[in-house]
Amino acid sequence: SCGALGGIPGPRMVEPDDPLVVNVVGRHKERENQDLQGEYHMIGMVHGRPAYRKPGTRTVIRYWPVADRWLIDREGVQESDVCNAYAEQGGARHPAVE
Repeated sequence: SCGALGGIPGPRMVEPDDPLVVNVVGRHKERENQDLQGEYHMIGMVHGRPAYRKPGTRTVIRYWPVADRWLIDREGVQESDVCNAYAEQGGARHPAVE
């Protein structure tokens, strides 16, 4: 698991600076989870933040507010802290913040 279960913050709307596409890069092609790399397209809002799906897959990037993390999950959008990869972004509005 990638964090503890907990409450859900109120809804938010898509903001003008939320990217429509996010690219995941940096994993060597022969390493575990390299298939998580690629282009993800916005599919809506989850926990008040944009959510993204990799076309042709169930794999999503979604925000998990309890741990303040962006999760990459092969199982799609779900109400769980289970994931395949994560990034701690300190309250970032979207996962493309550096």
